[in-house]
Amino acid sequence: MVLFELAAHQPELRSKEAEQLALAAQTAKALSNDWRKARVANLLAVACARLGKFDAAVAIADTLPDTEEKASALQAVVAELNRTGELAKARGLAGTIEEIRRYGTYLQKAAALADPARTLHARGDPDDTATLLAQAELLLFKKPGWSDGAAYRDVAVAAYRCGQKVKAFELLTRAEALSQRIAGPWKVTELTHIPAAWRDCAEVARASDRLTEASAFLQTRQPLDRAEE
Repeated sequence: MVLFELAAHQPELRSKEAEQLALAAQTAKALSNDWRKARVANLLAVACARLGKFDAAVAIADTLPDTEEKASALQAVVAELNRTGELAKARGLAGTIEEIRRYGTYLQKAAALADPARTLHARGDPDDTATLLAQAELLLFKKPGWSDGAAYRDVAVAAYRCGQKVKAFELLTRAEALSQRIAGPWKVTELTHIPAAWRDCAEVARASDRLTEASAFLQTRQPLDRAEE
């Protein structure tokens, strides 16, 4: 995992070094067992995408037996395709992510559909932008659980970047309400994602308030719970 992180953060001028690091990590992957093997394969797919080897990235993602890990890997590949301007491929790949409620893959698909919407908006294509955002929003549960918050945030920030401020604030407010339902220590993690999303939507004061709230909740946890969060 460390090797993949190093590969991902090499500048473009050191792409050969990045490839060597990814290759070393791929060799180490053979030593991995149980759930870690799927996690490492997920990271390998992302690394390939970041190196511009998109066909290899998709092929690796398709080998993942864990449905959620596969959806997560494909979402990351979509993001890289979108970043490099391969919009048609990004949209096509996003459409292949399965919508399985049981495994939560609708969350990754919603985010994957929302990502290219930003590029379409920047290119001056309001119709396709609105279509993708509507498709992403339709995947969101009407009665969501707290774990749906990530998808709500992703779609909200994309909507804001596409000029749909009212829709963005509506979705973020719902994500905020979801985070408040959590009783366990991981509520801190969710509470800190919320202000990051509000900041991305230029609501700095609201972001600051939520971050203060997260800090206050953190102090109510037991030391061992508090340390990790």
